[in-house]
Amino acid sequence: EDRTAMWPVALVVVLLSFGALARAGSPEGDRQALCDIMREKNPTLWTVNHYDPCNEAQPLCNKLPHYVTCDSSGTRVVSLTLESSRMNGTMPASLGNLDMLTALDLELNYLTGLPETLSQCVALRVLIVSHNRLHDLPPVFQLPRLETVDFGYNNITGRLPDSFGNLSSLITLNIAHNNFYGPLPSSLCHLASLTKLYAQDNHFEGALSEQLPQLINLNTINLMNNSLSGELTEELLTQWSSLEILNVMYNSLSGSLPHSLGALNRLRYLLLASNNFGGTIPTELGTLVHLNTMLLGRNPLVGTVPDIFSNLTNLLDVSFYGCNLEGTIPTTICHLSQASSLNLNNNRLSGTIPSCLTSTFVSHTISLSGNELTGTLPEAVSSLTILCVLTSHFPCLDTVLGKLQVCHADGTQLLFLE
Repeated sequence: EDRTAMWPVALVVVLLSFGALARAGSPEGDRQALCDIMREKNPTLWTVNHYDPCNEAQPLCNKLPHYVTCDSSGTRVVSLTLESSRMNGTMPASLGNLDMLTALDLELNYLTGLPETLSQCVALRVLIVSHNRLHDLPPVFQLPRLETVDFGYNNITGRLPDSFGNLSSLITLNIAHNNFYGPLPSSLCHLASLTKLYAQDNHFEGALSEQLPQLINLNTINLMNNSLSGELTEELLTQWSSLEILNVMYNSLSGSLPHSLGALNRLRYLLLASNNFGGTIPTELGTLVHLNTMLLGRNPLVGTVPDIFSNLTNLLDVSFYGCNLEGTIPTTICHLSQASSLNLNNNRLSGTIPSCLTSTFVSHTISLSGNELTGTLPEAVSSLTILCVLTSHFPCLDTVLGKLQVCHADGTQLLFLE
């Protein structure tokens, strides 16, 4: 008799479960998801075109606001773009009903979490949740079609799990500016399609050469401001032959700068500043004709400023700040006629400033302070916007200062001299 009494309750539970399953993966399920987002997150989102997803008398995909996209049949939701929508808390569990959703953009909100049901959005290819307040990684590891994952600028803390290696279709991964720590998992080497990796401003550690091998399609690596160690090995750079951007500034990398850097013939940004690299600057860098920015400052290098600039006519920003370099400034540096900044501060450079440097350079800033330069300043220095020659030794400055205002009335000309 007790079992018989329980039958109505069990029947209700079964019917409710069946109803939930019927909603998921259907136009009705999509409507429920949009309705819950409207009611729970930001009702004002849906005022465009008087669109009300909760109104079952109104076709789901009729008069859509610009941030909702339906498929060609006009029955299923395939894209939600809800950035800057003032949403907070956790997205509703019914989000998992959107099993035809291919793109979800929740950037620039105040969200603290995504529901576990996100793993049911099996068609998802693009997931952007950057600039929110997430504390934990969203459940994405059962979404093998994901091509873009962006969790940048959140508060996610912990180790990066090996399960990231399951996302075999991933092309872009952004986990920048969180609180990840520990080594980058070796499973990342399974991401054969990965082209862009942004992991800057975290607490990753360990030897770089052991963590990112075999990613032969990478064209962008940004690991700035972590605690990575080890060397940039010849073998590692050989595998990264497609690189256009290499940013490992503010880490603890060491060893000599490998000559194989010169084989990265697509490289546009070489950002190695503030590490522990030693040795000389490879002359092979002179073959990187597409290079736009080269920042090697704050490394304990030795030797001279290499004579590599003849073919680097696309360079806009160059810094060898604080590298203990000695010798003279090579005249080929005058080929950098398009550069906006040249920083040779705090080295041990000697000799005179090449006259061509100030007559052909259109730089906004030339910084030569903290060296042992001598001789006279070229008269063409008066055409520069900013000249910094602090703690260098130049007699007869009056001949230059007579033509150069310390501060022009419109603030466009500045001169720093000691």
